[in-house]
Amino acid sequence: MILISNIEPVDLLSPYKKISDLEADYLLKFQSNYKPKEALVKAISNKRKGKSTHKKMTELAILNYLENEFDKIVLKKPKDLNDIISYFNKRGWQKFIYENDKTTAFGKQLLEIFGYSKKFRSQVKRGIWLAKQLNLKSCPYCNAQYTLIASADTRKYIAKFQFDHFFSKDKFPYLSISLYNLIPSCANCNITKSKKLLNLKDHYHPYFLDFSLYFKFYLKYNPDPKKLTISQVRTQNFEIELVPKHSGSKAFVDEHNKLYHIKGVFNRHQDIAEDLLMKAVIYTNHLQKAHLKIEGLFPDRSVYLRYLIGGFSSERDILKRPLTKFTQDIAKQLKLI
Repeated sequence: MILISNIEPVDLLSPYKKISDLEADYLLKFQSNYKPKEALVKAISNKRKGKSTHKKMTELAILNYLENEFDKIVLKKPKDLNDIISYFNKRGWQKFIYENDKTTAFGKQLLEIFGYSKKFRSQVKRGIWLAKQLNLKSCPYCNAQYTLIASADTRKYIAKFQFDHFFSKDKFPYLSISLYNLIPSCANCNITKSKKLLNLKDHYHPYFLDFSLYFKFYLKYNPDPKKLTISQVRTQNFEIELVPKHSGSKAFVDEHNKLYHIKGVFNRHQDIAEDLLMKAVIYTNHLQKAHLKIEGLFPDRSVYLRYLIGGFSSERDILKRPLTKFTQDIAKQLKLI
């Protein structure tokens, strides 16, 4: 789960001590240069001109609603964003924005008004600014790819990831710049998901749930590592499974796997599972205890475990490096950690 308040921003001098600080500054970013709220006011003024029609009056009602609720829409939490979508559906407004599997002309106008391309596309400053605050190094959907910002030179950063919209910006352009609808993700997951209609009940939202609580990776192999030799490890037929942690979460986990091909992706990393199994054969519990008793060798157990499994051992650090959850789950299964 992306807990913005717990993330260490790229800029260590960041003034944000709590999530409300970040939210306030995020909203402030839309009051300089291109201003979506002013664009909404201008669109309302233009819409009032000329002959009135049902379509025109409906679009005017939508624009007025968005102008009045702009600040709230930008900062609403995922559940509240979902409520906005429901409100549009109940009022019959959604079909004026997205119909017959494509964005209407009015929907495209809304996307332009909200200024997503001006604020977040490519390497524009607002997208880079937000990425620096979130500072995620691994895709929250798959944990298999990096989502980095990197120094292009001494003066600027570049984004090596894409912003995913949990609620599609093509279907819901009025949510295109909402803070909690912008999720740094790898290109693979963003493209795979594309315009699919997701909901908070059946799908994982990184700002809404901690997906690591719902499943664990499990390594199928044979036999007991205590009976294996290093040469025998290399002859194993490995298979990686996704095991729901609770009986009620199976459908949820299956849906996530189906959407992002998690099992298929991680079965391409059997070499890492093999390395961990080798370490389980070599670094017995007795040997680990012996290492930790050597004075001055390791400052604490967490540092030793990081060396041992080749990555972070705390669940809090899953998004700091790709494959971390996979490594942790298999290491726990093999009783390395």
